[in-house]
Amino acid sequence: MQKEQVARYESYKKACYLLNCIESVLKNLKAQCEVCPCWDAEIKLCTGSPEEKEFKCKLYTIQNTIGVLEQIRRKFIKYLTEVTEGGEQPCLTE
Repeated sequence: MQKEQVARYESYKKACYLLNCIESVLKNLKAQCEVCPCWDAEIKLCTGSPEEKEFKCKLYTIQNTIGVLEQIRRKFIKYLTEVTEGGEQPCLTE
């Protein structure tokens, strides 16, 4: 392999690793969002006790984090597609 190909492959491997990490974190965060029994999606509020309301704040933070991670994930997928010139991306989970 030429130096450029090796560097490209190493970059691809690192991007795949990071993408898989992002996928894992997203999966865990999304699972946490489903835990709140008091979440009212229509009014976007957590109803109930102070503990439930505190959880609502955490839930909101988690949802924002998910949004940011989804953006980063899309950028990684775009990068990996460009690196392989639209070819096979074995590390993609979609």
